[in-house]
Amino acid sequence: MVNRRQLRDEGIEHSLETRVSTPGEPRSMEEERISAIYELTDISVLDKDDAKKVLEGIDILKASVTDLVREVQEKVEAVMKTKAETPMTPEKMLEQINAEFVRIGSIMKQRRLPKLPEGCEPLKDKVITMVDDQGDMLELFIVDLTVITDGKASFIKYDGQSIDELARQIMEKNPDVVLMDYKLSKALKGTMVVQKLRNQGYAGEIIGFSSHESASREFASVGVKGTVDKMSENAIAEAAKLVTKK
Repeated sequence: MVNRRQLRDEGIEHSLETRVSTPGEPRSMEEERISAIYELTDISVLDKDDAKKVLEGIDILKASVTDLVREVQEKVEAVMKTKAETPMTPEKMLEQINAEFVRIGSIMKQRRLPKLPEGCEPLKDKVITMVDDQGDMLELFIVDLTVITDGKASFIKYDGQSIDELARQIMEKNPDVVLMDYKLSKALKGTMVVQKLRNQGYAGEIIGFSSHESASREFASVGVKGTVDKMSENAIAEAAKLVTKK
């Protein structure tokens, strides 16, 4: 093994440096890169030609990695496109609905799909995430939102997780629309989560989805387009109207 101290002791280091470039002359970008490689090299001696070969090898490796990444991305996009173009069967939708019931701790079991609620067309095929601290409230909307969105609805139960964790869970769903409860706990309000999401770059629609008396005013203060009383019989249709509101 050759290190820089040995090179210095044997008087070799200086000669190598002079071979990289001639003193007093401006160095090209390539010579700068070669010099950088030389400076980082403690275990071998590289002359200018060797350094060029290393650079060529690095360029080939970069091109290979780039091609591989592009190939993987194309395959992933093709799979996602196929899934998006394949409509969910009624059987799979029922399976998804009942899996959501189980996930939130509900004993409900849906045996057949309902008709689409009227006035909800703007939500069709939207990716929707509903956030609430009450499992029974999520339970009320799982069936209709899943059917309306053709299986693209998700439901997050707030169960004491930190605001950062809750925001991460929402962002992971990459929703077009977030239906946000107001009073998630004594300490955590939906408005705080809205601000966290916006600070993290979320640009989708957020709709206040709460029956709390202060919800409409508080959500408006953080720029939410509107608030729907989730206890309303037409709550989903009202949310759909807000989605289309300019």
